[in-house]
Amino acid sequence: MGMEPDMVVQLVKDVHEKNIEINELAGDDAFCWVSEAAGLSSGNETIKRAIRLNRKRVKKSERAKTKQHKKRRINLKKKDHHPYDCIVQQVNLKSYNEAIACKAITRATALKAFKSNLKLSHLNLSVERMGLEGLKALLSEKTDRGHVRVTNCMKVIQKIFDFLTPES
Repeated sequence: MGMEPDMVVQLVKDVHEKNIEINELAGDDAFCWVSEAAGLSSGNETIKRAIRLNRKRVKKSERAKTKQHKKRRINLKKKDHHPYDCIVQQVNLKSYNEAIACKAITRATALKAFKSNLKLSHLNLSVERMGLEGLKALLSEKTDRGHVRVTNCMKVIQKIFDFLTPES
């Protein structure tokens, strides 16, 4: 009775790790997938070469993982909003004072909008250009991290839209 194919593959790899040279493996028709799994193929490729290539692949994937880890750490250190100074942000917040007083927008939503460097004039422009859809697109735009820029809530967007559109 023959050996299990997985055992043959492991046997071949163990033999190579013990620095015993194998010149040839013999088997029947069902043996071809075992030789592929062990790193053998027809032609000049040997077990030694296959194992060396496998080690290179492992090293390369480890390097790629470390690069990804470094990029992730850098992204975690970045701030969510653009690093404008406090004075510019306060000017942006002042542009929302009238809307906050009319209760068209909450202070929390205004804070989110000014941290995204949006003035009330930007919201006005989006309403003039594309109406409610333009305002929705601007406020629910995603950041580079995939978070919503200001809000996704249609009630809030509708209140802002009603405030920005003049009653005729």
